[in-house]
Amino acid sequence: MMLCIQGVNKPIGKDNEYVEVSEDDDGSVIFRRVKYKKSVEDLIIAKKFFTKSFMAIMLVAIIVFLLPQASANLGTFKQDSCVSLRVLSNCSIVNITEVSNSNQTFIINQRMTKLGQTFNYTFCNASKIDVYSFSWNDICIDCSQGGCGNSFEVSATGKNLTIAKAVTYILIFVVGLLIFIGLLIVGIALPISNKKDEMTGYILYTSNLKYLKLVSLGIAYAIIIFLSYFSWMVCYSYLDMDFVSDIFKFMFFALMAGLLPVFILFTYLTIANLVQDSKIADMLSRGLRIK
Repeated sequence: MMLCIQGVNKPIGKDNEYVEVSEDDDGSVIFRRVKYKKSVEDLIIAKKFFTKSFMAIMLVAIIVFLLPQASANLGTFKQDSCVSLRVLSNCSIVNITEVSNSNQTFIINQRMTKLGQTFNYTFCNASKIDVYSFSWNDICIDCSQGGCGNSFEVSATGKNLTIAKAVTYILIFVVGLLIFIGLLIVGIALPISNKKDEMTGYILYTSNLKYLKLVSLGIAYAIIIFLSYFSWMVCYSYLDMDFVSDIFKFMFFALMAGLLPVFILFTYLTIANLVQDSKIADMLSRGLRIK
């Protein structure tokens, strides 16, 4: 154990303990054994861990989105809308035979409407978000070996997910998630009470860090609501992942249901702490001790 009677604090025993030396009003020396937390080191370790983790997640996500995808020759159409199927041919008659997606095949076998060299057929069963293919029978061409076909894509918005959009969405999600985690760590690390003497338990002074804690946690809650809604919309609009979309949808509505109770709780805690701190500050200014 190392001590210094000149007001300099020296470590004793464990790394997170030290002796604080002070002088009382009557001239007597007071020794206090104080413990402190390695909060700074813990935050640095947590920051490194989350930074590496999310860089890896971001890299994997970008690779997945940049993988080659099946192209839709006729373009992308909105879900539950009618799609005009077009075939260019010099023949007098072209019959459309079937339209299919990954789970279902629609047998049609109907003559397409001719307009010049373009044959049209209106397909109105595009209820599933997927890539559709359709085949036709051209009397001027031997279609027995395949080749008489085309495809189109159906999405919730009628727009295709491009590489630029995918990268933008990933960046928005990752940045939002990092901000959420940062605010959450700050909110958890900050104290919820006033500074106390660890030996006697008396309050030394009122601390405003508790209000920063509530603000950090409140903003973090708002950001996670945004991220859940954002993820739900991206999955629903562009990705054929109904299960993942339903998870984010449930998260969003669950968080929205808890928004009002959380707001009421944080408002109550803020007002209660303001009133209590005002009383404590007044008592401390008069030289009184309070626990």
